Amino acid sequence: MIRKITSTFTLLTSLSLGACVQNPDIYNWGNYEKTMLEYYKDPSQIDAFEAELLSLIDQAGTDKNRLPPGIYAEYGYLQMKKGATDTAIKFFELEKQTWPESKLLMETMIRAAGGQVKTSQEAKG
Repeated sequence: MIRKITSTFTLLTSLSLGACVQNPDIYNWGNYEKTMLEYYKDPSQIDAFEAELLSLIDQAGTDKNRLPPGIYAEYGYLQMKKGATDTAIKFFELEKQTWPESKLLMETMIRAAGGQVKTSQEAKG
């Protein structure tokens, strides 16, 4: 009886601890952190940061890992800063579609870029 309780406890503990371990392979972050930090320290590094974001976006279709949340939005924001509002809006829309919880923020960013927020009917049609 004690052996059965101990086995059950060990199994449940293992399962619980296993559930707490984060899967580092869930997203492909590439060199995002490094290039972002370099860009924040030295804004002249914008091209390297932009290239890293595009690399992550390009890999998303072929890589087994999903694109991390915020990458479309970050790229869109860089485009907005450069004055490429149409491209910015496109990537804000992609972020909103990919990560529905970002809808309110992305609609605010679309408005800030000078775009109109599409209703669900407009988006479908």
